[in-house]
Amino acid sequence: MVSLHGHITAGCHWLPKKDGGRLLVSTWLVASLVFMTCYSGILTAMLTLPRVNIPIDSLSDLVAQSRLPWRIEAGSMMFHYFQEAKEGVRKAVFDGKSGTFKDCWAARKNIATGKFAAICDRTTMKKAMSWDFRRNDDGGGETESEVGK
Repeated sequence: MVSLHGHITAGCHWLPKKDGGRLLVSTWLVASLVFMTCYSGILTAMLTLPRVNIPIDSLSDLVAQSRLPWRIEAGSMMFHYFQEAKEGVRKAVFDGKSGTFKDCWAARKNIATGKFAAICDRTTMKKAMSWDFRRNDDGGGETESEVGK
C-alpha cells in the first residue's frame, strides 16, 4: 500500500494529473490485484486436488466388472424396469444382481462403505451423498436429527 500511495501522490508520466483520475487508476490497480490473487488461488486449488478414479461409469461397466456386487431397491420402479427386460444390458443387470435392499436411504451406510453398489433414483442418491459428505466433514459422527431424516 505504501508503494501504491507513493505512485499516486508522487506521480509519473503515465498517471493522470488530477486526483479523480488518480483515484480511478488506483482503484483499478487494487481491483486487478484482488482478481489476480483470487484467480491464481482457485487455479492452484483446482490443479492440486487429486483425481478421482471412477471405475464404473455406466450400466455396461457395472455388469462387466466382478469386484463389486450390486443390488436393486426392492419394489421400486427400477426393479420392475430391469425385471421386465428381455435382453441386453438391462437383463444382465437384473440377472447379475446380488440381491435387493429395502430402500436406498436405509442402505446408505452400506453403499458408502463399499459393501455393494446400489441402483437407485437420482434424488435419493444425491441426498445420501449429501449426508455422507456432511457426516465426513464433522468428524464422522451423526446426530439424532440426521438419523431421523
